[in-house]
Amino acid sequence: MKYTDPSGEIIWVPIVIGAVIGTYMGGTLANNDYNPANWDYSSGKTWGYMAGGAIVGGISGYFGGMIAATEIPMSNTLGIMGASLVNSVGTSIYTGGQTDISISFGVGSFNFNTGKFNGIWNWNNISTMEKIGYSLGAILNSIDLYRFATWDVLSFEEKLAKLQKQYPNNNISYDPSTTKEGFYNENNKTIYLGKRGLNKNYGWAKSTVEHEYQHYLDYKNQDFDLTGIEDQRSYNILLDERAYLTEMNNAAKNGLSYTQYQDIINRLTHNATLLNHQINMQSYSLKLWILSIIKR
Repeated sequence: MKYTDPSGEIIWVPIVIGAVIGTYMGGTLANNDYNPANWDYSSGKTWGYMAGGAIVGGISGYFGGMIAATEIPMSNTLGIMGASLVNSVGTSIYTGGQTDISISFGVGSFNFNTGKFNGIWNWNNISTMEKIGYSLGAILNSIDLYRFATWDVLSFEEKLAKLQKQYPNNNISYDPSTTKEGFYNENNKTIYLGKRGLNKNYGWAKSTVEHEYQHYLDYKNQDFDLTGIEDQRSYNILLDERAYLTEMNNAAKNGLSYTQYQDIINRLTHNATLLNHQINMQSYSLKLWILSIIKR
């Protein structure tokens, strides 16, 4: 049975990225120069702005990451909006009101001070940094729109039909009463998905099906090492450990986001710790996840 990540770990990746970018942007604002080699490092303003940028960037990265991690419809776009607003207000504060307050929605942004929109459509009139930012935002907007059109708008019945087509050799059904993401019923050989298994993206639903299918294989074959497993609780933990390992190995194929991928890593680590199992987590790094996505 697939449960929620018990580790409760903070999403550190967007915090670190936000802090690094914020530090750079703070130094840029202090010196009015994009090239760090030209900055005045003897100036307290440079270091103050860099520190302020790091703090604001980290906080905005946290907010954006948390929103994006909810996997609600248009979560990437909403994450951009939340992070950009927090960053804009924070930057205005540490610069003493020298910067405008704005909110980005990916492909464009709205400036509250001027009351005007700006975006990728003004390509010839925006800076290189804005071109990069709006282009990346447009990609995330496209991902959100594609997911919305191909999954979010579907009913539970339509989602199940899509999954059944993807996995024709499995019986897949919906259980609205379960609080789990999914579970396998040995009695009728059926994989059941709950709301939490279907309300995220298609990749998460596929990953949940494969998690439960691994349970089916384990129940059927019983071909794994039971050393140290002395009670039913330990046995169930072991089954979930094996199922989470399957999800991790298929993360790129199923199109899991890095946040979802990290969620699975946390769950696997938790179960392995309970059983005193040693798993080489270096095999499941951010770098390898990115490379697996590229090769997909």
